Amino acid sequence: MDKFKAMRVYVEVCRAGGFAGAARRLGISPPSVTRIVNELEGDLGVTLLHRTTRAIHITEIGREFQLQAEQVLQSCDEVFDTARGARVIPRGKVRLTAPVLFGRYYVSPTLNRFMEKYPEVEIDTVYVDRPVQLVDEGFDIGVRIGHLQDSSLLARRVGSVRRVVCASPAYLKRHGIPKHPSELAAAETISARPITPTPQWKFAQGLAVEVQSRRTTSNIADAIAVCRAGGGFTQVFGYQIGSEQVSGELEVVLEDYEVDPIPVQVLHTEGRTTAAKVRLLVDDLTRDLAEALEIIASAGKH
Repeated sequence: MDKFKAMRVYVEVCRAGGFAGAARRLGISPPSVTRIVNELEGDLGVTLLHRTTRAIHITEIGREFQLQAEQVLQSCDEVFDTARGARVIPRGKVRLTAPVLFGRYYVSPTLNRFMEKYPEVEIDTVYVDRPVQLVDEGFDIGVRIGHLQDSSLLARRVGSVRRVVCASPAYLKRHGIPKHPSELAAAETISARPITPTPQWKFAQGLAVEVQSRRTTSNIADAIAVCRAGGGFTQVFGYQIGSEQVSGELEVVLEDYEVDPIPVQVLHTEGRTTAAKVRLLVDDLTRDLAEALEIIASAGKH
């Protein structure tokens, strides 16, 4: 059994959440993936994965094996990358994660330009509105909105974003513009779980208002659409409604009660042998995002 190949196949199964997904990523057949993982478990004498008809579940020892295997594979890739000159010439795959709308609006344009400059680079993006564990989930770079808690990561702060409350002009015309956050308790509201995971919306000076949202969604774009259609107030990050503000479809209210701006950071796990593909992409993201966020901030409150 080729142990390095088996480790790589197993890691891809864990990352993809199944055998079929791993097979697509690796370019081999699902039966081959299943056979290799079965042989690996037989060689180790342990169960790495529990299988059901619908999903796989990683065992405790399987998770530990995945983490150690990823470290071995990364070290091996770095050795070969160094020999091939990848520390000088960007080549190979980069895995990156960012919040959904921020990734779409601000990260993707940089990635497009980067890939035009460096045709030997592949980029795999995962845009999700949840905190991602870069190391555990196998990412090279992450863009995070919020305060950094994992001290093992290196971070470059590129700016900050505002948490705002907004509504459509039609809704404000019918119900009036609120003068204080407490007025939201009796208003129609739309809660976007990635921004407002609890019924308490937070404001400056420790003020929190418990809203009674009849509409709750896991998708920020959905919350914005409902708000734009006159469904009430929603609380989002300012950059997420930039185009709606310009077009006049949404108006920001209660600006004097906003919490302090929230930092935006580019995270990475840099080492002595950092490949050029990661190092240079972090540089480009840092520059482009800083410029974009400065433009947003310069617009100021109005």
